[in-house]
Amino acid sequence: MQRTDLITSDFKSLEIYFHKLFQFHGETLKEEKALPIVVHDNNSGVSANSHGISQYIKPGMVIDIYCFVDFSLREICKDQKARNTIDKSFGDLKARNELSRFNKYLTTCAGLNLSEVKKSYDRLHELRNIRNKLIHEGGHIEGDDKDNFSKIKGIEVHCSLIVITDDFIREQLEHAKKYLLAAAK
Repeated sequence: MQRTDLITSDFKSLEIYFHKLFQFHGETLKEEKALPIVVHDNNSGVSANSHGISQYIKPGMVIDIYCFVDFSLREICKDQKARNTIDKSFGDLKARNELSRFNKYLTTCAGLNLSEVKKSYDRLHELRNIRNKLIHEGGHIEGDDKDNFSKIKGIEVHCSLIVITDDFIREQLEHAKKYLLAAAK
């Protein structure tokens, strides 16, 4: 099976999985609206819905997409190395981050022209930044970052918390698919 066929098949699975997660998210939101808001510590200013789970669904989807992108790009680079008998490995290159390193390897070492999917590549950087905030900072943003993250299409910042829209998930899935399929050819 070709890498492009694997990617297409995996994206179909992700789309089905995400469709079910969106349905589940809608159901949990309805249930959570009926729950009381409980203030745990009046002095901290923090309140939360004690039994809410909806806030974990979309961040999990962001992480799922990025994990798939990271894994697939690693495999695509290995494919290119073997196909083109490239001496260097993608790990040998220096770049700002892994996504940039993969792109640099594919364009510089493997000689791919990915200019047609530059917009998707740029959107994947936004996905990477959101994913990093979710993993390393619990989805919270401070200071000047609030303005930068608020400019990302499909992202809202409430107080200091990243709020992910359905459209952001759907668009990122499409951009990931577009970029990976172009890189895998």
